[in-house]
Amino acid sequence: MRELVVHNPYTGEELGKVPFVTREEAGRGLAQASAAFKRWRHSTAWQRAQLLEGVASDLEKERGEFAELLRKEAGKPIHFATAEVNRAISVLRWAAGEAQRFAGELLRLDAAAGGRPGFGIHTRFPRGVIFGITPFNFPLNLALHKIAPAVACGCSIVIKPSPATPLITLKLAGLFEAREPGLVSAVIADDELTAELTRAPEVAMISFTGSARVGWQVRRQAPEKPTALELGGNAWLVVMPDVPVETYSAIAKRISGAAFGYAGQSCISVQNVAVAAERWKEFRDHLVRATEETVFGNPADEKVVTGPLIHSGSARRVRSALEGAREWDSIISKTRSGSGEVTNLVAPTLVLPSDADFALKSELVSEEIFGPVMVAAKFDEVGEVISRINSSRYGLQAGIYTRDWTVIERFYRDLEVGGVVINDVPTARYDHQPYGGVKESGQGREGVRYAMEEMTESRFLALSSVMG
Repeated sequence: MRELVVHNPYTGEELGKVPFVTREEAGRGLAQASAAFKRWRHSTAWQRAQLLEGVASDLEKERGEFAELLRKEAGKPIHFATAEVNRAISVLRWAAGEAQRFAGELLRLDAAAGGRPGFGIHTRFPRGVIFGITPFNFPLNLALHKIAPAVACGCSIVIKPSPATPLITLKLAGLFEAREPGLVSAVIADDELTAELTRAPEVAMISFTGSARVGWQVRRQAPEKPTALELGGNAWLVVMPDVPVETYSAIAKRISGAAFGYAGQSCISVQNVAVAAERWKEFRDHLVRATEETVFGNPADEKVVTGPLIHSGSARRVRSALEGAREWDSIISKTRSGSGEVTNLVAPTLVLPSDADFALKSELVSEEIFGPVMVAAKFDEVGEVISRINSSRYGLQAGIYTRDWTVIERFYRDLEVGGVVINDVPTARYDHQPYGGVKESGQGREGVRYAMEEMTESRFLALSSVMG
């Protein structure tokens, strides 16, 4: 029997062993999910809401255990781990409400020329078994962004978690299994079997969150299936000249937290900062100070913002990218606190290239670095920074600090991204918003109601009392 060994990325401690499923076991799991769908598709909106509320209550009772497991398995600083559990509970409750609001629309048939007297009813029906693939960085909340909407709209779901963080997903699936057997399951599969599962006839839709490279590969594996992809990004934050100087310190701290929190391992971590040239020097100094004050090290410490990267390979990749940045004649400011004893730790780093246009060619700017690294540079014109952002192959979210509505409108209209956040970091994600990207950042949308639309099919009923 092949086993997956799970380690704490900070201490290296072995946390457990999980068996990989065989092809036969995976087949039986899909058959179980198909049977659960045939039953659950006929459940009432009230039953769906009750199940989701029940699991939310169960998770609330085990909040501390889930947070501690997140800290150990994902290397997530404990206050971020607790916040993820709280968000997960919120997602379940949002889904419970959406289950009861997901009603469709009513149309008049006689609104068209020659239309018959009567009404049309447009509703959506569950697709079937959803196959969800989730990453390591938010193994609880991102799993629930697939599970909760699936349950709310009448689907069953099989989740394949990251091999780095399977324990939290298995624990979550257990909460659903205790209340509604077979509806939600987790499968530990290698890459070969995962590819087979994407093509399995029992699977009606694929929902993937992870890297752009793997996501588009999954899309090619099953081109005939509906597929939602929530992929990577190199999120930009823009500071316009009208931002009050007295807010610089607070904004810089907010930005550094969004860049370095959880070691930058989020697809919407702040990676690039563009500051209006006339405010550059002063704002840069605040960014340097905020970087130097960022605490990194043991994720069990409440003060720690930046913990370890998920494994040593990720740490080597980030360090290699930083070595390349030294060729720019840059200033690199590293935090003063932390520990050099853990190989997975990379210090929060602010890179200040002397030539912003040249820096665009670097992977630190153009690629998703997925580490505690932030690149900051000045710009002269709005059109210039829009061009910089749009030159990327990614387009997930961007943040803009400004009070100027004309500027807000221009960024909203011209940026090639899935979301624009005003007066906050692009890392801000509201669990009920339509969330997703354009270009190589994905297709489709998450956010409970929007994921429910992805997981359902449109159907129309025309009703007329006139015969003949």
